[in-house]
Amino acid sequence: MSRRPLLLVPIETQVREMHAKILLACFAAEAGFSVLIGMQSELLRRAKYLPRGIYVEKGVAPPKLPGTSLLKDLGYKVTAWCEEGLVIVDQETYARDRVSAEVFSMLDAFYAWGKVQAGAIAMKMGDQAKKTVIAGNPRFDLLREPYQSIFHKEADALRKAHGRFILVNTNFGLYNNFYGPKYFIEHIMRDNGRIINEVHEKFLQDWVDHVGAVYESFKDLLPELSKAFPKHKIVLRPHPSENHENWHEAVRGLNNVEVIHKGNVIPWLLASEALIHNSCTTGVEAHVLGKPVVAYRPVLSDIYEYELPRVVSISAFTPQETVDVVSRILKGEEMAAPESSLGKDYAANIDGPFACRTITDSLARLLLDSPFEKRSPVKALGAMLRWKVKDSVYDFKVGVNKIINRKQSDAEYMKQKVPGITLDDVRGAVADMRECSGDFYRVQVERLEKTDYCFRISRKD
Repeated sequence: MSRRPLLLVPIETQVREMHAKILLACFAAEAGFSVLIGMQSELLRRAKYLPRGIYVEKGVAPPKLPGTSLLKDLGYKVTAWCEEGLVIVDQETYARDRVSAEVFSMLDAFYAWGKVQAGAIAMKMGDQAKKTVIAGNPRFDLLREPYQSIFHKEADALRKAHGRFILVNTNFGLYNNFYGPKYFIEHIMRDNGRIINEVHEKFLQDWVDHVGAVYESFKDLLPELSKAFPKHKIVLRPHPSENHENWHEAVRGLNNVEVIHKGNVIPWLLASEALIHNSCTTGVEAHVLGKPVVAYRPVLSDIYEYELPRVVSISAFTPQETVDVVSRILKGEEMAAPESSLGKDYAANIDGPFACRTITDSLARLLLDSPFEKRSPVKALGAMLRWKVKDSVYDFKVGVNKIINRKQSDAEYMKQKVPGITLDDVRGAVADMRECSGDFYRVQVERLEKTDYCFRISRKD
């Protein structure tokens, strides 16, 4: 076992997170960390058997409390960022619904996207917010050179495979959820004790209703796009948390419309001729890449429409307006929304230092400034036993579901979010990052023992 400090980097949604977290792993490996990266559930199962290290959590919402508590009892340092912290309704709503004071208080460091998210954290956490580091996010490092170029070959391949296409990215998981339209309120919020009172519940229900109305309008938009642009393919890319079958049904009979959820979004953005979205992070990503972005806004709301994706897009309010704007884009007559200075406040690494560098430097300082404390054997043993019980209960539930032949929704959902990370995937990504940057020549990748989807990324001596 390597004596280098361990850094555990879990992946929950493969298409969104994998390349960004591999890039972070490369930076950290060069700095002397032994990085364990892979499927979140499998990595957590292995954590209790490993030497204690630093764990990078992907959020600080209340459901993260049990895992964070167990990791701390095992002697780990826990840091976090929030994948959902860029595109937010407002600071107050984000702090209330996405930030658990209990989880945040256990962290050793928190990496904020930018000033806006950091401000929301400060509203909620007071002095605890001092542990916040405004870093940006590794996902946005990939939008900049030299790392953007790792996607150029794939973008060329997409153009050859699909011809000229318009990309429609959806973000309707609150309503068109894999588990149904009631899942957000009843399971994510109510079952986790996150609904404060009736006023809060009405706010959430109105939010779901707003998203549902926009979702229905997008379904109605697709035939209009299909008819208006017969020489283009319309590629609809649903959010990983959505029910993709509903979209397949919606495009049935539209010969030039295809639902595709595959790979990182960046090559799709690069290969597309225009992006259509509503309140979606990909709108911001496309804008940073210099691509034309259209926000289709059939249902207006001062509360539930996200500011950042809106201001970096050209707004269209009806199907015909959307067709007209896209037509002008395809003719080269209209390419971008007015420049907005808001982007830098939301995402610190749009320019300047790369987020991977800022985070890696912070992790190294964390080890220097606060070495691992002597842990209580009793507390560590208790955490180990609690974790084993947790794993056993999960395995028992899976076994019962198989016996009674119940539909394996959870397994299907996990496959949608993490289709399968292979050793070739990780080695290929590292090789691409090495080639485009001229760095990481000493970085090596091997499978983590006793796992299927976890890997060790480290530096050769």
